[in-house]
Order: sequence, then C-alpha cells, then structure tokens
Amino acid sequence: MKKSVFAVLCLCIAAALLGGCSYDREAAKQPVSEGQAVGMPNPFIDCQTMEKAEEIAGFNMTSPVFDDLTERSYQAVKGQMIQVFNRGDGAPGDGGVLVRKAKGSGDISGDYNTYPVNDTFEINGMKITARGTEDGYVTVIWEDGGYAYAMDMDEICMPKELLEVYIPKIR
Repeated sequence: MKKSVFAVLCLCIAAALLGGCSYDREAAKQPVSEGQAVGMPNPFIDCQTMEKAEEIAGFNMTSPVFDDLTERSYQAVKGQMIQVFNRGDGAPGDGGVLVRKAKGSGDISGDYNTYPVNDTFEINGMKITARGTEDGYVTVIWEDGGYAYAMDMDEICMPKELLEVYIPKIR
C-alpha cells in the first residue's frame, strides 16, 4: 500500500512539474502585432541635426564629411553616445561610414566579428586599434580625453593613409 501511495504521489509531482513547462507552438508562430514591444527598447534617438544629438548626449562632437558620403543622419543616447551615419554615392550599395563617440572607454564599435588583420598603431599620439582585411580596415577604435571613439565601414575598406586624414578630425 505504501509503495502504491508513493508511486501515485511521484506521478502527481511529475505531472505538476511538467504541466508548468508547456510550449504553445501555434502561439510562437504568430506574428508580432504593430506597437507590441519585443526585446529591449532601442536607446537611440533620431536627431535632425548634430546640435540636437549633442544636446541629448550632453557633449559635443565633430565628424568630418567623408568624400562622396554627403548624406548624414544623427542619433544619440541620452547622456552617453552620439553616432553619425555617412552615406552617399561614394559607397557601394547601402554602405557607408558610421562614426561613434561615447563617454568613457572601451570598444563601442558594436562590431565583434573576427578579422584576419588586427593592427595597433598611433595617429597624433592616440593608440588606434584597427581590424579588417588585406584590402583595408573595417572597424577602428580609439580613446582620447575621456571618450571612446569608433569608426565602422560598411561595404568599404579604408587604408591606414585615409585613417590618418579622418581620425584627427573626429572629436
């Protein structure tokens, strides 16, 4: 009798535990409706001007116009970061150059891919870390004056000689 009660009790506990672990496959296939939040909210705020981005971030930024990449858009994260998208006829497809500046230090590029070329060198006394291919660099990061910087090239590779022109203009 005791064995039967014990067996029934074990079955009840197992059923209770497994019943709480159900998965509705049909519900998982349903599309997310418009306006429904999914995942983390995007912290970036679209800005019409660099001045508005600076106001939101709480610091100033200068970023050069890259040859033939005259379309610019700006975003900021309140109190933390500014990013400038540079696109135009000089880039293949939807490519371009993204420039970021943030308070603090570290890699703010958002590019955590592995590249065959990883170099470190100095430009105007700043230690530059550049990743890319034998054709040129795709991601470049550096720090200066309490800020972290990043330049990400999308569908473009930039040689060191051009980095030496553009990086000193980013503040």
